[in-house]
Amino acid sequence: MQDYEFIKKLELGEKNDGSKILMLLEQSIKKIGVIKADLMFSGGVDSTLLAQLLKNNGCDITLIVAGTKNSPDVITAKNAAEQLRLKLVISEITQQSLEAELPKIKRIVGNNFVTLSIATTYYYALKKSENKIVFSGLGSEDLFSGYQKYEGKNRKCLQGLKQIFTRDLKRDSALVKHFKKTMRTPFLDKELVEYAINTDEKLKVKNNYKKWVLRKHAETIIPKEFAWRKRKAAQYGSGVVKMLKKQKPALGVLFTGGKDSTAALHKMVKQKFEITCLISLKSKNPDSYMFHTPNIDLVKYQSQALNIPLITGNTEGVKEKELLDLELVIKNAVKKHGIRGIITGALYSEYQASRIQKICEKLNLKCYNPLWHVNQYDYFKKLLKENYEIVFSSVAALGFDESWVGKKITLKDLEKLKKLEKKHGLNVAGEGGEFESLVLDAPLFKKKLIITDSKIISESEHNHKMIVKKVKLINKR
Repeated sequence: MQDYEFIKKLELGEKNDGSKILMLLEQSIKKIGVIKADLMFSGGVDSTLLAQLLKNNGCDITLIVAGTKNSPDVITAKNAAEQLRLKLVISEITQQSLEAELPKIKRIVGNNFVTLSIATTYYYALKKSENKIVFSGLGSEDLFSGYQKYEGKNRKCLQGLKQIFTRDLKRDSALVKHFKKTMRTPFLDKELVEYAINTDEKLKVKNNYKKWVLRKHAETIIPKEFAWRKRKAAQYGSGVVKMLKKQKPALGVLFTGGKDSTAALHKMVKQKFEITCLISLKSKNPDSYMFHTPNIDLVKYQSQALNIPLITGNTEGVKEKELLDLELVIKNAVKKHGIRGIITGALYSEYQASRIQKICEKLNLKCYNPLWHVNQYDYFKKLLKENYEIVFSSVAALGFDESWVGKKITLKDLEKLKKLEKKHGLNVAGEGGEFESLVLDAPLFKKKLIITDSKIISESEHNHKMIVKKVKLINKR
């Protein structure tokens, strides 16, 4: 088992000229010492270089490529395997097979679109794997500035490398575990990583080539056409993204107008889902466990600001019976907008999430909880940094006074909330009902809400709520 923990403590050191890259990569392969294995293959510089070095060191290697028929990776992999004189296994991805396999893949890695698109390619490759050990070129992009966002800067490469645990290793480990395989990543050998991350950044992006220094050394042992091939990311080179986009269901959002449902909507849009409607239920019970009640009428303005249709319903707010009312309004959304799934803003509430999930299962809909178990402080901070304009429409906890209601929440206010959390045990995201929020502006809003008339009702020293009487929409600059 490879140990990647050293990456977390890695720091930049003295620059080098990259002359030891091939030697250290070959040394990494020798350390692993595998006699027979498979290699995730695309015909790009990383996998072709690994294939040649594995072959040179006596490993009985089988190349595996996954992709749609005649996709760029499949075509290039065939050509490369022929020139390297190595066995190639092709795992073809078809629309029909993807429909059958996609639910399994989602159970392994989740619903995030980018993760899912990469994982689908790897899933199909691993499905064809016959050996217990599978080699991967993971790590090369981070070490040698293979991503545009790194701009050839070692500092940015290091930052990206440290994200490999949540971005790549978590996904790939789940996949190899599913297939009872063991993954080997020669590029993530400690000595190679410490050397390559410090290779002169001027050599990493040069002459319009990312990973220039790796390509320059690679061309000494593999055909130049593969050393200098500019390839797309696996999910694009395999043709998977186009297929997945055909698979995406239309979704509706359970929308309250607060920060969580708004953020959940934004997150799913970023993942390329089509949001066809907002769904809102107005409860007459101010103490409802299920539904946000303060200023719920304002969702019609937020619907206009987002330019997304709104489906509304009413409920008396009687416990459990209100779920039947929610089911009815969701059925209406299915009928009017053809939705095949529901998005919720649930963070930690098992009570809410489990009941919505039950309704979705009954109606044969998918349920998405994109904010589930996020770090609540980091999540709230990110919203504020992304220019969400959030006000508290009500507060009900020790430490709050009237001044908190109706004011725009800032990063300074968030720090105050953190202190109140330590002092009084309140939840910094309001998950325990300590406050309710109202979003006046967010990145996807085409227009911004302006409150022109409101009043504050104080029920006790720490219990206050804002009643919005008038609001207007203004165009954003």
